[in-house]
Amino acid sequence: MKKYYDEYMPKKGGRSLKLLYTKVPPIYGFPIIGNTLSVASFHPDFKNWYYSNFIHLNSSPLNYTMSFYKCMTLPQNCPFINLNSVERWIIDFKWNNSIVDFLIDAINHSSYVYLFVDESKLVNSYTFNKFDSFTHDVMVFGYNLLEGKFNIAGNFSNGKYIESHCTFEEMNAAFLNTNILQDRFNGIILIKHRKNAEYAIHMPSIKQKFYDYLESHSIALRDGEQEFMNEVFGLNTYDVLVDCIEKIIRDPNAGFNNVRPFHFLWEHKWVLLDRLEFFLHEDLIERNPAVEHLRNTFLYLYNSALESRNIFLKYSLFGNSSSLLKVRTRLIDMKSMEKAAISALCEFM
Repeated sequence: MKKYYDEYMPKKGGRSLKLLYTKVPPIYGFPIIGNTLSVASFHPDFKNWYYSNFIHLNSSPLNYTMSFYKCMTLPQNCPFINLNSVERWIIDFKWNNSIVDFLIDAINHSSYVYLFVDESKLVNSYTFNKFDSFTHDVMVFGYNLLEGKFNIAGNFSNGKYIESHCTFEEMNAAFLNTNILQDRFNGIILIKHRKNAEYAIHMPSIKQKFYDYLESHSIALRDGEQEFMNEVFGLNTYDVLVDCIEKIIRDPNAGFNNVRPFHFLWEHKWVLLDRLEFFLHEDLIERNPAVEHLRNTFLYLYNSALESRNIFLKYSLFGNSSSLLKVRTRLIDMKSMEKAAISALCEFM
């Protein structure tokens, strides 16, 4: 590994390694969520912002997707990070097409690098040698010249978000083999901390978001977001999942086997439970037996969503749709229970 040390040390200011701050994100349904939260969690007001958001869910009744509303633009909407975009041609023009040089320079200037690459060229990705090409988003947050490796984060473990590493050669191959047509960033994003930002909890705003959730209001209509105008919001996203399961039961070959909507349902209940714990810890709501009962309800919803996700995952792997009848019944019960529980929470806020 000495060759990397000898090659890069003289021009990189004598530094042999650097690792930028990261923290295991609380939710990670898409890597763009995990990466944003991992970087932004450095800020002392992170929890104020985090628990003020991640309330709205949206779901497509056509292809049965589900996610947190506008999660794909989360980096742009996070108050604790600054973003800069670099077009790919600049790497060729200024860094002689060496993505390795560019990444080391960026990290030396305390910038995380978020980009689309051919993930199938990364040995520690589950896609390695399984696809001819698999262009996906990866965040680079450190390097080690002695080992010739980058620290990276993404959905490398069967679609689960983890931190890992790759060699300089792997990253170079992944960059050069990127399918540009699948580069949703249209370039490379540099992320830096915005340390002077502030974010305060505003309970009336959170309460209004919960009311919108309970009434399944179209947040897209309010925001003028054309992309989401045909989506279902709030509690009615349960109905989309129920419809999906009923379609599978009627036709097991319908091809709806994406577990991700159920993963987002589970993450939503996790944030719901965790938010209540935060409110109690910060004395934003008063402890009493009714609130403790509410906590137990949120815990039940969390466990029910987790079990539903796991059952659907088994179905997606083994194709036994009979087990989904239990999930259908559970989702219907969860919707009713959650409506009552969130209504009660709003009374305490």
